[in-house]
Order: sequence, then C-alpha cells, then structure tokens
Amino acid sequence: MADAPTINQDIVKLEQKFGVDLTNNPWFKCTIEELRESTFLNDTRRDVNTAYVIIYESYIEIVKESVFIKSDMGHRKVYYDNITSIDYDKRGKFHLSNSVMINTKSGERSIQLKYVQEQYYNLLLSYFEEYIENKHNQISNSQPISPADELMKYAQLYKDGLLTREEFEAKKKELL
Repeated sequence: MADAPTINQDIVKLEQKFGVDLTNNPWFKCTIEELRESTFLNDTRRDVNTAYVIIYESYIEIVKESVFIKSDMGHRKVYYDNITSIDYDKRGKFHLSNSVMINTKSGERSIQLKYVQEQYYNLLLSYFEEYIENKHNQISNSQPISPADELMKYAQLYKDGLLTREEFEAKKKELL
C-alpha cells in the first residue's frame, strides 16, 4: 500500500470529499477488512475497503472508501475508552502484510487494518497510551473527600429524609 499522499492538492481533495481535517491531524492510509453478517443470506461476508485513519487525542476516526467506485463508505469513530489493546503483526511467513488489530471492550469484533507501516502503528499506539496515562493521572490526582465533607453530605441526606436518625448517627460515629 502506498504512503499517505504528500501533495497538498491530494490532501485538500480528500478533506473535501470526506469532510475531515488531514492537515492538522496525523493520519495514514491503509485497507480495512470487516466481517459482516448478512441478514438475507444468514451468513458472514468479508468486505475489504480502502481506509484513512485519522488520529485524535481521544479517538481515532476511520473513513472508508470503496475500492471499486472510490465513493465514501462511511465514517467510524473508535474512542480510546472503548479500546482494550492495539496489536501489530509484521509481514512474514504467515502474514502477507503488516496489520494492526484494534481490540475493543464492546461485543463487536476487532478492527483489522492492513498494510500499515510500523511508524503509523507506533504513532497510533503512542496516542492511545498517552490518553490512558493522562486518564489514570487524573483519577489518581483527584482530591480525596475529607471526613467533614462526607459528614455534610450525610447531614443533607438526613435533613432531606433519606436517612434515619440511627443511620446518620452511625455514619457520624464512623467518620469521626
């Protein structure tokens, strides 16, 4: 598969065609292979399309283009919160091309991107890992709730009639 176009005119055409920003975001061109369930034939079919993967700070957007008629086949956003891992398989004896497997938390099948150069995999992985690390740091840096704040919360619940006097006194004794 060829590298992402470098001529500005090609990039502008792609941006206009798909309504995406390729100038200010890292991106790469690859092939996406998807398995689809046919509702009429009750079987699975394999679709292969050209794809442009645009990398953002909290998600990736996959823009699919039909291989034959070069038309827009749709966009798909995959948020990093929904990704469990991103794996890379190098071309070798059993692999005809480099590929990236994006495994998700949801019940859908993983997303397979083919003909992805290792530098683009590393870029995608670095964005994903940075997002996860920043999210982890936000959670670990959050301020713990003080006993006084906790007591005020329970006092309000008691005042609103959502706690009995005994429940409130038990929480008060526990916190103090």
